[in-house]
Amino acid sequence: MAHKKGVGSTDNGRDSKSKRLGVKLFGGQLALAGNIIVRQRGTKFHPGINVGIGRDHTLFALTDGTVEFVTRRLDRTFVNIVPFEEVAETVAPAAAVEKAPKAEPKAPVAKEEPVVTQEAATAEEEAFDTEAGKASLLSAVGTASPDEKDDLKKIKGVGPKLEEMLNSIGIFTFAQVSKMSKAEYDLVDNLITAFKGRAERDEWAAQAKELMG
Repeated sequence: MAHKKGVGSTDNGRDSKSKRLGVKLFGGQLALAGNIIVRQRGTKFHPGINVGIGRDHTLFALTDGTVEFVTRRLDRTFVNIVPFEEVAETVAPAAAVEKAPKAEPKAPVAKEEPVVTQEAATAEEEAFDTEAGKASLLSAVGTASPDEKDDLKKIKGVGPKLEEMLNSIGIFTFAQVSKMSKAEYDLVDNLITAFKGRAERDEWAAQAKELMG
């Protein structure tokens, strides 16, 4: 009997572990900041907009919103969070027209929106703090000196001008670029506004890893 209980316990342990892996929140479902969306080992799913990734490849929401799964280049599936603010902005005008005949009772709801907008604007201003942005970027990808410089022009989408601008914010090596994720791409976009979206679109991190061999 003791031996059978031992086997049962082991099997139960494996079942419990497997149940912890997989998609926890599906497309269209609501997620709050910090909620786990996908538990995985490896990167079957990749972090997209407003989604973070842990050391164990767990994907989690960085803000409140709706879960969205998008398949992109090379059949890679990205997980995004569409903020509630975007949904509210599209729904609010229609709601205002329908509720107009009822006059003032619904007015307090409309007055809450500017508060959210001001908070969002403040967050955007802070994101454009150049020195803080550079510090956050280099903290995530590591520092390097011009003596260690790689030919970043080998990365698709990076020309002489963009390479020079990357060097100006402390990015010199493939190793640094290979550590970039959604958060670092956003920082690069804010620091080098002339090429916004290129780092994520051309998947610099993946290219850098290949170039490193």
